[in-house]
Amino acid sequence: MIYGIFGFWRILSAFCLVALFLRVAGQASNQSITADEAFNYNNFLRSSLGNVFTAHYDANNHVLQTALCWLSIHVFGVTELSLRIPSLVGSILYFYTVFQLASIRFNRSFLHLVATLALASNPYLLDFFTVARGYGLALAFLALAVLAAVRSVSCDEANHKLLFYAGLWSALSVASNLAFLFPAGGLQTALLLSLLRCSGQQRLGAVVLSFIDSAGGPFLLWSFLILVIPLLTARPDAFYFGAQRWHETLGSLVSGSFFHNLEIPLLSRWPASFWHLCAMITTTFAPVLSGLILVAALLLVFRPSSSGHSMPTLTGLTFSVTVALLWLAHVLAHVKLPIMRTGVYFLFLFPLALLSFLPCEKDSPAGHLGWAFLPIIVFLVLLYVPQANAKATVDWRYDAATKKFAETIEMIRRYTASPNIHVGGSWVFEPTLNFYRVTNHYDAWQPIVRHKSTDAADFYVLTNTDRDVVKTLNLRVLLDDPVSKSILAVPSQMVVGRGK
Repeated sequence: MIYGIFGFWRILSAFCLVALFLRVAGQASNQSITADEAFNYNNFLRSSLGNVFTAHYDANNHVLQTALCWLSIHVFGVTELSLRIPSLVGSILYFYTVFQLASIRFNRSFLHLVATLALASNPYLLDFFTVARGYGLALAFLALAVLAAVRSVSCDEANHKLLFYAGLWSALSVASNLAFLFPAGGLQTALLLSLLRCSGQQRLGAVVLSFIDSAGGPFLLWSFLILVIPLLTARPDAFYFGAQRWHETLGSLVSGSFFHNLEIPLLSRWPASFWHLCAMITTTFAPVLSGLILVAALLLVFRPSSSGHSMPTLTGLTFSVTVALLWLAHVLAHVKLPIMRTGVYFLFLFPLALLSFLPCEKDSPAGHLGWAFLPIIVFLVLLYVPQANAKATVDWRYDAATKKFAETIEMIRRYTASPNIHVGGSWVFEPTLNFYRVTNHYDAWQPIVRHKSTDAADFYVLTNTDRDVVKTLNLRVLLDDPVSKSILAVPSQMVVGRGK
């Protein structure tokens, strides 16, 4: 009976989304703090809420996300999980939106499940719902904005309430992570073009004014109100993370998506084939498909208006305009192209655009192109699903064992009754080790500072790339973590006993 009411594939999609949320929540609860989370805590969250908005701007401060983290830790106390509650809420919003978008386009068909997995099971995308960074929350708000926009252009006449939500969610996306200014701007532009296409005999000026009043105005107003004070102190050198070529952008997203679990069958059995596939996707398949999305969207733009075309037109234009805005900003203003996490929104916009074309009527050029996308979408899902891995994130894999290392250091210090210890090693561990030193009240630790990995210390936490320090300083390895590849070592003359 329940299958008849809700549909078998919709129910299966819902179960998959619940399973994904449980995986995300489990990882957020158990994984070590990461360097960027710890940096944010050490620099923006340890004082008043006003500091989030008035401290000297750094790109690591994703303003709305940081403010929500401040509220969370002051209500629930400082733990890894409490820092990540806003991101977990973002995952709920995102999974809800994915289900709604799949339902709008595919109702109860098998494609509902395919769309759900294609949009929600990318392991690299899921990483950002497990850490206290703005990318996951910004992605959730962007998805909500797309949903509101799709519903607004599907109406017979403009729905001002839905347009307002499209503008508001877009603004909150940008406030959660400034990197999302480009996809939010791309969505607003695509929404205006879609409204003009559907306006029929209405005057151009009236449609533009209606859009500004309902969507564009709220988008600009709320973005300005939240970000104006923090950005007053921003300087160009604060935006230091990015790429110079599109090839770097694509390569970082492809490797993050397909190289998340190092033990997937394709990689472990046929590594040469795996890396050849990644190279082909980066250099050929992704650029060609991006061009086809633009062509298909333009075909629909210049065809007579139809409610069945509203979603593919809007999503295709959103993806294409986002790429165009990034290119223009890069060429004209020397803004760096997105790389790795700063381009994570493409892992939502790209498959969504492909999926939106699938049910187009078969006798149209866009329809033929849409059905040609289906095996590509299924192939993506087949690459995503085997990579379920809740042990580490791609961008901060080196931090997977930092909590265990910190606890081990403190346990040894207490056992040896050492009144004062110096923890050194690779500089990237400075924020995370200081986080655990402060939050766990490791008062016998000297504050960790960034220094050379070879400087004298009582304990060394080293990344995989700094393993040569073990031989250089004649260290003894205590822990060698198989996930992060990081190690905990001590001077070989150190004796684990009462005193050193």
